[in-house]
Amino acid sequence: MYILRSTDQGRTWSDRSPVCLWGSEAGMLCTRSGRLLIAVRFQRTEAEWRILPSDPVEMADIYTVSGYRQVYLAHSDDQGHTWKQWQT
Repeated sequence: MYILRSTDQGRTWSDRSPVCLWGSEAGMLCTRSGRLLIAVRFQRTEAEWRILPSDPVEMADIYTVSGYRQVYLAHSDDQGHTWKQWQT
């Protein structure tokens, strides 16, 4: 999942930044302060309900065993270049 930016009212898109490499079906909101908030869905089957050796490093930091379907929330204060405080 990536963020793309436009500097010409959406005619062209570039400056791609990764959000995460493990989620899908995201929704994002820009607050009045400019902070971006994102919700990302993550789902595995029960057989896959664990951290795998191939998972990105940040997955181990935020994955919990409270369920195999999760919605993770995070925020960015730098226009989506980095995301902080991933939580369920």
